[in-house]
Amino acid sequence: MLESLGSWAAQTVSGAMPLALPVAFLAGLVSFFSPCVVPLLPGYISYATGLSAAEIVAARPRTRMWRALAGTVLFVAGFGVVFV
Repeated sequence: MLESLGSWAAQTVSGAMPLALPVAFLAGLVSFFSPCVVPLLPGYISYATGLSAAEIVAARPRTRMWRALAGTVLFVAGFGVVFV
């Protein structure tokens, strides 16, 4: 088991994977900022922070940042659990 894992890791690092990962990341960013997704961003931010747009504007920057970070991490973790 460990031997096959080691050979898989060696192939991954020496093959096309180092090039494929940045390309896939860039493609994900391009698709995320496409015109049909951008209007959804305020809703995602409000959902992740648990704050309305007016509350986000009125909140202190430090509080807003930590609340958004915590909500985003939990949102991504939830998706990860469901889809993995």
